[in-house]
Amino acid sequence: ASAHTTMIRLAWQMDHHDNVTHAMREAADRIALFLSKKAVEQPELKLRTSPATLFVVVRAVMGVIRSASLERSALLGTPEFEAELQRMAWSLLVDGQIAAN
Repeated sequence: ASAHTTMIRLAWQMDHHDNVTHAMREAADRIALFLSKKAVEQPELKLRTSPATLFVVVRAVMGVIRSASLERSALLGTPEFEAELQRMAWSLLVDGQIAAN
């Protein structure tokens, strides 16, 4: 690994305490389970639910929320912000299309 990659990894590790990481993993697992159940219950949605897809989608959403929170963004909690999170998640979950509200 390059020195740059090592420094980034170290910064992220210092930012995450074990209890925070554990809580985030539990939340991510619950969201992934919900999406997997939704895919079974509504096969017409054609959700992509491979472990890799679910990992990326859930962490992407959580990362955006984390960044908005740390930056104290005025967008956090607004309907526009939530709509964009949904659009991002659906674009990753639904093969080749963005689901409408």
